[in-house]
Amino acid sequence: GAIKAVIYGIVLFVLPVFVFKEGISGISQFFSVLTSWSVNIGVLINDLNIGGFAAENILNTTILTISYFSGMGIDVDLWENVGSIMNLVSPAIVLISGFFVRKEWFRSLACAMAIMLYQQQGVYIVAFLLIPMLLMIRDERKFSKKTCVPFLALLVTQLIMPFPGESIVFVIEVFGRMQLCIAVLFVYMIAAAVYNIVKRKNVKVRQVAV
Repeated sequence: GAIKAVIYGIVLFVLPVFVFKEGISGISQFFSVLTSWSVNIGVLINDLNIGGFAAENILNTTILTISYFSGMGIDVDLWENVGSIMNLVSPAIVLISGFFVRKEWFRSLACAMAIMLYQQQGVYIVAFLLIPMLLMIRDERKFSKKTCVPFLALLVTQLIMPFPGESIVFVIEVFGRMQLCIAVLFVYMIAAAVYNIVKRKNVKVRQVAV
């Protein structure tokens, strides 16, 4: 089923390019947009990129936050190339992580995160995170140490969601906080996937030993 889903996804990704005038060159333009989007459209205010939730912007905000509180003076420009690469691979990373955790809320979180990390989006795109949060509330009868971190990160993104008509100053203030919450979710998803991979491997080793 997973292999079929990947094949269908590739086919549905490639076929539409033949409908538009760009043709096959549209694929290269697509990847070019992913790596240069924040450079062209991102809005930099007080060194904080509020252009969207692309991985490059989230990495930028995370580094600035660590630099501010630690006093280390990290140079954001040194991470520019890393951010461009992350724009391409981060959606794939979160989607792949969803294959290794057999929970509906986790897989819906993987889909929502992939959409958000895809390219520049407005602040209201975080509404997608409401879906995995509600599924988590439904499925997790007890919140453990493993689930409290993603739940709090999801909850904060919804609590600080600006309503229509809010001033641009307010939106700017919450944007960075949302980016940090998404960074926490991104790290959590990778850690959870790695944990499950190692756990399954250990189970197989024990079964062989027996």
